[in-house]
Amino acid sequence: MKINLNNKTELDCLSVSGRRQFVRGSNRDTLTFVFAFDSYSADELCRLFSESENTRLITITDDSIDLSKYRPEENITNSYLHSGYSLFAGLSIEDEVTAEEAYTSPETKIRVIKVTMGQKTYTEEQSDIQTENINALTEVVADMIGGAYNE
Repeated sequence: MKINLNNKTELDCLSVSGRRQFVRGSNRDTLTFVFAFDSYSADELCRLFSESENTRLITITDDSIDLSKYRPEENITNSYLHSGYSLFAGLSIEDEVTAEEAYTSPETKIRVIKVTMGQKTYTEEQSDIQTENINALTEVVADMIGGAYNE
C-alpha cells in the first residue's frame, strides 16, 4: 500500500483504517496509518504529518487487489483520495499481533508506528478559505495604497 501526500512524498504503508474519534474538541473522521517500525523514524513521520499543507490531500493506493480483472473495459484504479485530513492527532509506537497464539505456535508480533490524522470540520474548512481570501484582499489593498503613495 502506498500513501502519497500533497507535497509529493510517497510512503509505504502496512494498512490504513478509519473511524470517528474525539480530536481537538470535536468528533471527527480520522485515518490511522500503520507503518513498519524499521521503514521510517518517528521524527520523520511526525514532521511529515504535522505540516497541514502536506496532508491537505492524501492519496491511498492499494495494489493488493487487482480490480481491473472484474471490469477490464473500464480504467479502474485502487487509488482513494482523502481531503481535509490535516489535523495531526497523534503518533504511537506499538507491537501489533500478526498471528494469534495456537496450540503449536506462539503469538507473533511486529513493531509498528501508527499516525492518526483528523479531518477538519466543514466550519473549520470554511474558516480557512475565508482567512485565505482576507489575506489575498489585504495584499491587494496594500499594493494599491503603496502604489498610490509612490506616484
